[in-house]
Amino acid sequence: MSLNKIANTLEALGHKVEQINDDLTICKMQTKQNLTSYSDNELSLIVFNDEELYNLIWEPKKLRKHIEENFYYTEMQLKILMSDCNGEYEQAYGDHAK
Repeated sequence: MSLNKIANTLEALGHKVEQINDDLTICKMQTKQNLTSYSDNELSLIVFNDEELYNLIWEPKKLRKHIEENFYYTEMQLKILMSDCNGEYEQAYGDHAK
């Protein structure tokens, strides 16, 4: 089996493969966290309680990319996160955020 097929299989299983060494060792493998069975607020709680993720609120494209790469989530969880982020923007910028 080729290294690319191994990487593709692992990614299909929800792992993120960043590098494959010549000796077939898979490095920096990360499993997506499945939030779909948690409350609708879980994704927002994770973002707002993690300093690195919280700082990404101000860079929405980067935050969305990180979320898509690292979590399985429901549409409602994403909607609540977006609503919570909008609340942060309004607090920071007042009427100018609208």
